[in-house]
Amino acid sequence: MKSLKEKFQNYKREYTFPVFTTKYQSPKVFISQSIPTTFVISKNGIIKIKETGAVNWGGDKTEGIINDLINE
Repeated sequence: MKSLKEKFQNYKREYTFPVFTTKYQSPKVFISQSIPTTFVISKNGIIKIKETGAVNWGGDKTEGIINDLINE
């Protein structure tokens, strides 16, 4: 298996933003080909929301879901 450095060595651009990766393989449920992908997870570890792409998180519906999760 190639290291992260080996995977990116062919890219000649000099990026100015940090790139983060996990040390271990993520669970399959969290693997996505879209950026961004956002998960909202309950206290019990259940995925309540999975959104891919840009999302407006400022709406009343989202606020209600988050408040319900907080009050679980």
